[in-house]
Amino acid sequence: MDKEQLDERLVKVVPSKRQVAQQQMEFYSFVHFTVNTYTGREWGDGTEPEEIFNPEKLDAMQWVKAIKSAGMKGMILTCKHHDGFCLWPSAYTGHTIAQSPYKEGKGDIVREVSDACRAEGIRFGIYLSPWDRNNKTYGYGKAYDDYFVNQLTELLTGYGEICSVWFDGACGEGENGKKQVYDWARYYEVIRTLQPDACIHVCGPDVRWCGNEAGDTRPSEWSVVPRRASETEKIAQESQQAEDTSFRERKIKATDQDLGSREVLELHGSVLRNYCMNCGKSFDLDDIIHSQGIPKCGCGGIIKPDVVLYEEGLDEDVLSRSVAAIRQAEVLIIGGTSLTVYPAAGLVRYYRGDKLVVINRTALDGAGADLTITEPIGSVMAQL
Repeated sequence: MDKEQLDERLVKVVPSKRQVAQQQMEFYSFVHFTVNTYTGREWGDGTEPEEIFNPEKLDAMQWVKAIKSAGMKGMILTCKHHDGFCLWPSAYTGHTIAQSPYKEGKGDIVREVSDACRAEGIRFGIYLSPWDRNNKTYGYGKAYDDYFVNQLTELLTGYGEICSVWFDGACGEGENGKKQVYDWARYYEVIRTLQPDACIHVCGPDVRWCGNEAGDTRPSEWSVVPRRASETEKIAQESQQAEDTSFRERKIKATDQDLGSREVLELHGSVLRNYCMNCGKSFDLDDIIHSQGIPKCGCGGIIKPDVVLYEEGLDEDVLSRSVAAIRQAEVLIIGGTSLTVYPAAGLVRYYRGDKLVVINRTALDGAGADLTITEPIGSVMAQL
């Protein structure tokens, strides 16, 4: 692919109509109101009796007017969380508002909130947890997927226009001790068919999760990022796995700060990854920074950075991929090195282009650079 082809490809990367509409909302709310309000727990386990859910002064219009007065333009309602309790009278489970005392079993909070949103010009979205700790088919593949799709269909066809469908990555065990392998492609197809203007959030292709629930974000959140940022397996792995207050305090990991990197070939490894020399457990840089003395694992083993030490061999696969990448490069930037340490220093000879840039505080004789910048690499790169 030449430069013109690359430029043509890049300029075609534009947001969809639904993504533009989502960004134009700018500021919207997320309302979580369910049986947990009455148990005082963050997560329910699916065994909560429906009778405990009985709001006596619920006023959906008051909610909507409050968020509107704050300048918000949308509301996402948690219609079902991991406990499986439905805020609408689903026909596919008895664990719903219809079995509660609320309005003598005739209530439908999804209806009340969606109607109030429309009356006030507020866009309405839904959160539907794929993990259901109450349903007996969870963990049994297609049987549960059918159940989930049926509930998703109820919400997408019975409550008017839906602007957002929020899926998080929680995937715990069901009552049977099994985990469900979610059929994401099937879920997406249902949404695209029934609500084509709705954005699919987090475990979905339209809106990316910032990576934590502590209100901590990266300095820049680019609209276009590597495909890996939308991989549902990675999102699920990084999502909350248990009812643990410390998760809400977890900030962005150092390894996730730069979403713009497309591919990094690390000849000498990285201190951002660390592992126990005894049991092999992985640790982030954040774990090492806050340790006292020599970092140690819970098993007693020493935690070692995933780096190549002196006289240890380099990864042959990474080395060969580095050579291939350098050969294909249009521009090669060499930064912060004296080009005296081999074999890495010998890689420059594989460059075939005519735009070799060296950034180093001291000029390098014999480097054959087309441009030499003798400034600190950090300040130079910050200006690019």
